[in-house]
Amino acid sequence: MKNFKIFADSIANLTDDDVKKYDIGIIDYTVTIDGVKIERGKNAKYISKNFYNALRSGAQAKSSLINCDTILKGVTPFIKQGIKVMFITCSSQISGTHFQALKAAEIINSEYGEERLIVCDSANASLGEGLLVIQAAKLRDLGEDVLSVKKWFDNARWRMNSVFTCLDLKYLRRGGRISSAVAVAGTILNIKPILFADGAGKISHYASVRGRKKSLTYIADEFALRAENINTQTIAIAHCDCFDDALTLKNAVLAKGAATVIINTYDLCSGAHLGPGGLALFFMGKDRRIKVQKSMLISKKLRKIKNQA
Repeated sequence: MKNFKIFADSIANLTDDDVKKYDIGIIDYTVTIDGVKIERGKNAKYISKNFYNALRSGAQAKSSLINCDTILKGVTPFIKQGIKVMFITCSSQISGTHFQALKAAEIINSEYGEERLIVCDSANASLGEGLLVIQAAKLRDLGEDVLSVKKWFDNARWRMNSVFTCLDLKYLRRGGRISSAVAVAGTILNIKPILFADGAGKISHYASVRGRKKSLTYIADEFALRAENINTQTIAIAHCDCFDDALTLKNAVLAKGAATVIINTYDLCSGAHLGPGGLALFFMGKDRRIKVQKSMLISKKLRKIKNQA
């Protein structure tokens, strides 16, 4: 029997194979398109393709957080068997699910005893969360107890870096990430934003470049500046139905010295906010809390010098 059970929300972007291999429970976000609920299942690739095609045709997608009752329903059967549960959520700064999980933990721990349900804020999303979940499962399977894994997790999450972009700015506008004026101007000028998960777990705008090709190059360059131990870690790419661009980014990252790069399709909840063409790179690197801002400023200066040369 495992030392404890690990759960994650569906934003962790794990495949069915990952879930089975590492014995991870998944609690799903609710996603609807034009009011119709979409169920995650074995035909995920088919669903994803149709989902993004519907968005391209003007369909409206919405997502809702995972509530306390849903979390309790998922974890309580394990708690009743005497199995402790670690529930890893996407960043508390981009979803209220983490706070719903804390409510569930308060209920569980008051009824069954302290530290039965341990909640971890990943300070990430998509495969930034998912890669951490897999590593936590590996540590558990090596015999580490839940509190030891949580201690590791609370430090490692800030070294998980993510840099991403999107193809159509209207999805960021709908999510409140940019203003309508910026979205219109950016679309006309073919401006592509570069965003990242910052030292508070929020999504921050870092730079803007003109054209898709430059945005992919920019992401690969940021990887080279910020990643650590690049030939010994698994690096991940998530995409919103733009596999060819994901493959271009993968090849660029491999050219920077990476050894292992995986590509997954974005979960539909995140995909609804990024829209078709959303693309992200996830890797372990500099601590975002104290180094990323300085690193990015240096990066900007270097690029400015290079462009003037």
